[in-house]
Amino acid sequence: MFAAPQIKTDADLKGGIFGISSAGSESDSASSLVLRRLGFTRGDVTVKEIGTERLTPLRTGAVAATLLGEPQRSQALGLGLRVVADLYAERIPWLYSGLTVDRGYLQGNRDTLVRFLKATIEGNHLAISDDKRAKEVLAKELKLTDPKIVEQSYANFKAETPPNAEIDRSGAENILTTLLPPGANRSLDDYIDTTLIAGLRADGFIEAIEKKYGKK
Repeated sequence: MFAAPQIKTDADLKGGIFGISSAGSESDSASSLVLRRLGFTRGDVTVKEIGTERLTPLRTGAVAATLLGEPQRSQALGLGLRVVADLYAERIPWLYSGLTVDRGYLQGNRDTLVRFLKATIEGNHLAISDDKRAKEVLAKELKLTDPKIVEQSYANFKAETPPNAEIDRSGAENILTTLLPPGANRSLDDYIDTTLIAGLRADGFIEAIEKKYGKK
């Protein structure tokens, strides 16, 4: 999380606008985590949806603070914007990306989800094994022109992306701790489903992909 130029201390954040991409997003839930660390509640600030391009409103002071991932994280560091909290550097277990569906869709569209996971897993392995191609895709899709930013974004991808799209249970547990109200069901297995990945491992798909691209 970075602060806008006019925010000199963490205390100045109280009453300010915290920019998130959308309600329920990673930036929303992680903002709650940072607020708790600062000793604030969501009632102490205004949480506002501003979309995925949050660096510009931060630089102009339209928001007091926001969470940035790569490549905007590296760009903000390069601009000298003050870091409020660096969850990445602290290696806090978290789910940085994932596929979310409701139970009805999962039950009625398992074949579609299996195909999606197969494509995702092979894409991950391809990107890790062919860094030149992966960086070209990153540069094109994220409209990056600075080779240093492309390199940092790729390094972040390699460090944080599970090649086989498996869920990190400790990360999922942290999200439940951050988001659930008192008294809510905290049984992790009621929120995540690992049977699709287990099926891909059981039928040999993951082993075949690891053999094709080299086990990472």
